[in-house]
Amino acid sequence: MPRTGGSRRKKRTLRYKLVMENIVNMLETALKEGIRCNIKRVEELGFQARRLSQSFNVRIPKKYKYFYCKRCKNLLIPGKTMIVRVRQNRFPHISIICTYCRSIKRIPIRK
Repeated sequence: MPRTGGSRRKKRTLRYKLVMENIVNMLETALKEGIRCNIKRVEELGFQARRLSQSFNVRIPKKYKYFYCKRCKNLLIPGKTMIVRVRQNRFPHISIICTYCRSIKRIPIRK
């Protein structure tokens, strides 16, 4: 009996593109809302984007991954819910401090 419709790979790539597009749109909107100081909306959009990526097994792009706290899983907005510092101790790095749980994330600066 012949199959109808497209192949599984095409469906999977189409689903991946749609989910990735939705995640990026949600996170862009969340960052814009953060500038307007709408923190509740930012938390909601960040949670929805994270839930969408988990349910469809899609990775959040590295550009937006820095805006998530690894400890409390909240979306962080520079100047509002996170403190950003450039440090030289031990090695040159960027320190991101979450204001919710006070955890520190260090990102090395390469020359």
